[in-house]
Amino acid sequence: MAIQRFQFSLKRQLKLLWQSCRNFDDSNTDVAIQMAVILRIIFHTTKMSTSLLKHLKSEHINLLSTCPEIASDRSYEGIYEGGLTICKRGIWVANLDESSVRRQISFQDWWISDTVCIYSGIKYTRRKIVLDIANKEDGAHVVKKIPSHIEKFIKGHWTVTEHSPNGKVTKIPSSNQNYQYIRQIAYEALHSEELLELVETGFRLKTDREIAEDNRNLKKLALAKVQKLYETAIKLAENSQCEESHTIVDIALEELYPLLSTESAEFLGLLLLLRADNFGPEEPKKKIETYEHICKTYEKLFSEIKLQGNTLKIYEEAKIQIKHLNAK
Repeated sequence: MAIQRFQFSLKRQLKLLWQSCRNFDDSNTDVAIQMAVILRIIFHTTKMSTSLLKHLKSEHINLLSTCPEIASDRSYEGIYEGGLTICKRGIWVANLDESSVRRQISFQDWWISDTVCIYSGIKYTRRKIVLDIANKEDGAHVVKKIPSHIEKFIKGHWTVTEHSPNGKVTKIPSSNQNYQYIRQIAYEALHSEELLELVETGFRLKTDREIAEDNRNLKKLALAKVQKLYETAIKLAENSQCEESHTIVDIALEELYPLLSTESAEFLGLLLLLRADNFGPEEPKKKIETYEHICKTYEKLFSEIKLQGNTLKIYEEAKIQIKHLNAK
């Protein structure tokens, strides 16, 4: 009966970990603290507490490692990114499915021995990262002062470079990179078959890969819907039904805003240009406001996604139209 109770507890903790990952991916990165506590419950044993893995007499299992091996004789000086994170648009984030490494290693190596990064001369294992956050960063305890090595790790060595349309370059510290490590460690746990098999009744919530595929398919369907709305709005405008066209454009914009990316940014501009065209010559103020909205939207996106090609041409066209209309 005790084993069944521990299996139930493991399933519950894995489900909580999975739900925390979903929240993390929705930009609620502070849940990494909860994730660290859950990982500690599953894996960490001390003289005062016993991990679920030990309760289940399963510390012999293998776990997934997405981090390449780091040579044992490697110097601990300086900075070395072991592979749990990847740089995307200047920001270091969890590698998730994009890791080319998928090793099966023993639990003892995975938790205690495997070095996942070297930072400011300190070697970091999964256990060290998890316990630093769970025990010292408002996880299971609130300490009076966070140790200096954890503060350095939180602040991060890397910076994010932001480029504005006027050429101004701003460097912002890439903080809370330790949370990205926690996200990847959680990913490894939730994709470790031998760990999941310990749950008697099974634990098969969707993997990150399946969720990413679902999101891509949903996005394709949503963009296809916006495309049809755009085509309808153009036909209405061509038939001088500007007010009806305007209404359809607004519906399309409402559908598109949550889907903004490098690929859909050009589509956004085309919709806004059509919106501006729907205002007649007797409504210059509304036309200017729409062109200004194009510029402000793209200027905001400059710091979030890479804009290029036709998207930049739309931005430049909006600037020209504003100047032209203001000159009248």
